Amino acid sequence: MEQNEILRAIQQDISELKKNLAPPLHTNCVSSKWVPRPDVMRFFNYAPTQMASLEKSGEVTVAKVGKRKFYLRESLENFLEKNIQPRQNP
Repeated sequence: MEQNEILRAIQQDISELKKNLAPPLHTNCVSSKWVPRPDVMRFFNYAPTQMASLEKSGEVTVAKVGKRKFYLRESLENFLEKNIQPRQNP
């Protein structure tokens, strides 16, 4: 394989990876402050039971509109910061 062909193949692979990693052009967020429940579940890899527990704990701010729930982005960030693990030396 010629060097130019290898370079072209690598560039194509990089383009595909960028496309797959890029955030979608349209999100179903109501605003930049609120995140829909399915997005939070996907981010934390939580099941409905774990989400219910998180909501009951009061550690995140939840808004309910009809059957849909939204989480205040700032409260999610605070939740993550509160749960930072200290670095362990080997």
